[in-house]
Amino acid sequence: MNMRATLCLLLMPFTASCVGEDVDGGEQCTVEAIGKATGAGNLEATLQVPMSYMSGAEISDGGISVQHNGCDFPLNAFFSRETAERVIEETPSNTLSHHEGFFRVVDASLSIWKFSDASGETRFFVTEVHEMRPILKARTSHEKRYYDEPGDGS
Repeated sequence: MNMRATLCLLLMPFTASCVGEDVDGGEQCTVEAIGKATGAGNLEATLQVPMSYMSGAEISDGGISVQHNGCDFPLNAFFSRETAERVIEETPSNTLSHHEGFFRVVDASLSIWKFSDASGETRFFVTEVHEMRPILKARTSHEKRYYDEPGDGS
């Protein structure tokens, strides 16, 4: 028996999975949010929206990230430039805002197109943002730590 299999058997009670590929956090959160099926769908999510469109080598989708149900990693989401610019422009100003002034946070209703790319990872394209709702009170310890509530004078 090889060493990996032996370790796996010994540690089985303490591990979630000993076989298969490592799944990164973004992939795991995306699958939990939208499933593995492909095609059209809807998603209720939290958007972290920059104050203005961002671009660069490590930045995509205008700098918008999509979060779901308190997952620690952003979802594997894509926005067209037009959609990203509209979201940034229409994000309510009276919502949670990053202490440093970089981002605002809103809940949103999204129409999405789910697909799997050549890597096999689950991804989705945001085809429309139907509604953005301001978040007036921090709901998580992360939000309390990094974001100011509207009108709190911070």
